[in-house]
Amino acid sequence: MPICPLCNKSAGWFRKYHQDCAIKYVTNIEQLLDNIRHSVQNGQDFQSDFDLVNSLILPGDSFDFASMEEKWLNDHTDYDSIEDNPRWMMHYREEGILRSYSITFDLTLMQMLDDGILTIEEEKTLKAFRNAVTRKFKESSSLNSFSTLDELFAMGIAIRKISNGEPVKCDSSGFVLNQDESPYILFKYVEIKKSKTHRKTRYVGSSAGISIRLAKGVWYRTSSFKGHPIVDEYKTTEVADSGPLLITNKAIRYAGRKQSAMIRFDKINNIDFFYDTFIISKQGKQEPYTFHLNTLYVPIIANLLSILGLHELASVEAVENDLYDDSED
Repeated sequence: MPICPLCNKSAGWFRKYHQDCAIKYVTNIEQLLDNIRHSVQNGQDFQSDFDLVNSLILPGDSFDFASMEEKWLNDHTDYDSIEDNPRWMMHYREEGILRSYSITFDLTLMQMLDDGILTIEEEKTLKAFRNAVTRKFKESSSLNSFSTLDELFAMGIAIRKISNGEPVKCDSSGFVLNQDESPYILFKYVEIKKSKTHRKTRYVGSSAGISIRLAKGVWYRTSSFKGHPIVDEYKTTEVADSGPLLITNKAIRYAGRKQSAMIRFDKINNIDFFYDTFIISKQGKQEPYTFHLNTLYVPIIANLLSILGLHELASVEAVENDLYDDSED
């Protein structure tokens, strides 16, 4: 008779485990993962819960979810089936545990980078957690995609080093820098957007006249129109170009497929930051530069430019999109 791997007691005929044991097992794993997430986010010791989770991980074929579905639906009516519940799918096999750790790492990183910088303590916490996960899952093929925010993690560290006057490594290939320029942070994909004015003419008025029947199916009509044209205007924001953006110690450089730009810090009048956009007004240029990028990078840019002495020019106040316009009729 099969033995339940969760309680080491008889599971009964034609059964691999007790359903109640499976429910308790996953609930316990879930609570431990929540504890780990809380500890990492608050810079506390996570190792004991981490080791306990690893000791509880069972092979992926230990549970037959189809046979558990009826009991699950009775207790959790907000999901159509067990397979629709991402938390269950997350916990019942090793790959799911790794995915949970990945989410913990990414969420903690975003929380720590809310101020646009990663402190030494925060860096140590994240590295300790990541090293622990790497040691445990070093044989897993899923480890290569552990975090989708590796680039953001490196940027947070670079911001701290720049703030402390320490040297940083940055790939500046594709850009020609001046001798007194040092590359700081590269953003690989940034869009330049422009607002364009469209005009459409319509006529408002009335017409009058008479119709004369000349033959069967043939009519002659005389008419006149009295009215005036009305021009309607509307604006659209369009992507004008895309490419990498590099921030150096002297300027903001952009290398798009169609155009390039070099904006020296001493030529900037104002910078406005938004959710996923920042707008730079430059001396001698009527139309400002509007850069659109991943919203996670905006606090990084805002903090870096503030460190470089541009904090007095920066603004987070909302502005209307029609402040910039490149309409040419």
